[in-house]
Amino acid sequence: MFQLRDALLADGYDLQWEDPTIRKPDGLFGRIEIDQGPIVYHIRPTEAPGAEMAQEITALEAQLDTAGYDVALNHYKQAIDNLNHHNYEASNGALRPMLEELILQVAHQHGYLGTQKGGAAVNWMVDQKKVVPESWGRLLQGAWDISHPEGAHPGRSSADEARFRMVLITGIARRLLQHAES
Repeated sequence: MFQLRDALLADGYDLQWEDPTIRKPDGLFGRIEIDQGPIVYHIRPTEAPGAEMAQEITALEAQLDTAGYDVALNHYKQAIDNLNHHNYEASNGALRPMLEELILQVAHQHGYLGTQKGGAAVNWMVDQKKVVPESWGRLLQGAWDISHPEGAHPGRSSADEARFRMVLITGIARRLLQHAES
């Protein structure tokens, strides 16, 4: 059941079930089970209607393609494919280099001369107030930090955690491209 629950979470659904066991107090020793009723399951979408990830994902793919960020686009497509096939660690592992490549390319377009990727390029954009407003830059720094707290895919990733990273990094990447274009 837990594997099914993770698979459904990756697809945008939450599986819950109610414990059908009826218990009664047993004095000094806590409770004893006296009956077990039918198990009741609920499958609910994790997203509000009209807020599907597919539209955001398609939009980011188009933005990356239009901007000519082929490496970032390739990593992003791998992340999506792995998430769809419930390979959560691989999905997270592809999201980090996508974000890293995107950050570096956008920073270079705006005058960054460094070769260090990721954090150094983010810090440069924030410190120089290039590309992103200062307050939004802190959000970008936070997204960068969460994209690899202990490497690209620490330990065993759950469907919920992988989906969260996909939503967060997709939104951050779209906004970074919008700031870069203006």
